[in-house]
Amino acid sequence: MTAFRPRILVIDDEPQIHRFLGPALDAAGYEHVRADDAAAGLREIARKPPDAVVLDLGLPDMDGKEALARARAFYDGPVIILSARDRETEKIDALDAGADDYVEKPFGVSELLARLRVALRHTIERQGAEATIVSGSVEIDLVNRRVSRDGAHVKLSPKEYDLLACLAGLLTPSEGEVSFRCRQQRTHTPAAYQPKIGIVFQHFALSGQSTLLRNILAGRLARYPWWRTLIGFPRSDREQAWRMLHDLGLGTYAHRRACEVSGGEQQRTALLRALFQEPEIILADEPVSQLDAYLSGRVLGLLRQQAQERQCTVICVLHDASLVERFADYALSLNPLDPEAWRIRAVGPAHAGVA
Repeated sequence: MTAFRPRILVIDDEPQIHRFLGPALDAAGYEHVRADDAAAGLREIARKPPDAVVLDLGLPDMDGKEALARARAFYDGPVIILSARDRETEKIDALDAGADDYVEKPFGVSELLARLRVALRHTIERQGAEATIVSGSVEIDLVNRRVSRDGAHVKLSPKEYDLLACLAGLLTPSEGEVSFRCRQQRTHTPAAYQPKIGIVFQHFALSGQSTLLRNILAGRLARYPWWRTLIGFPRSDREQAWRMLHDLGLGTYAHRRACEVSGGEQQRTALLRALFQEPEIILADEPVSQLDAYLSGRVLGLLRQQAQERQCTVICVLHDASLVERFADYALSLNPLDPEAWRIRAVGPAHAGVA
């Protein structure tokens, strides 16, 4: 399975199936690939093997079981039969022919999606990979494409998930490569990246019941053996975290729980936690989305200052072009309507900083 949206090939001659199943797959984080007959489906499987196939048995050009047998000659991914044929013998024949599952029409979309998740999870396990990757307090479910931190769900768009997962070395892109310190990363080894990469999530992913001070100190966890944190963080770390809180106007909130402060205060805390990690690269997803103009300037100014002092790189997602012009060295504008026009342009002094 790739870092991008899993491709689900639906082979069915009923247009209404594609009309309602397409949006449902898209909303669940999958890419819907349409084929209206067996020949088109087989060509698509041969051209670019999908992550899973949903196959109707009553196709206009050949029986679905024959199409399944032909596909199994060169495709070993999961195939789920979606058919109105409800006789037990039909189900047995399809499963014996190589189908992984059988869903009767009419069907519930939630059930089909659940069966897809099971099939994809089994595929990952057969490949010897983990269906869920845990790195510190961050957990990434590769099947459901969900990210959580300290048990709290982190909301990411499909594009944000793909980009951050690739950059963090948690997934392998289907095309191109990800390099870190001039070395191409080939395996899913999150531990090798910690604590080199810090992430600022758009929705913070703080521990709500912990104080702001302890949330920031959590940025140091990857630098110590687990037993060291049982006796508390070193005094030097606590003093540094306190100074950072004070510099961003959070000193009076240091001992308040994260769930008791405003969104802007949580956002600054999440940023300080990533900085406190002292990473070589910081991935920041809209780190100032809930801040006013004054605080946005202070936060991005701090990011740039830290990038210069620590010689680290910040890759930042921003929607405010004026902030990009003020604080970035380079900008990449992503226009989904014209991917060919994507290019990196210099917008500031060319030195280590916000890119």
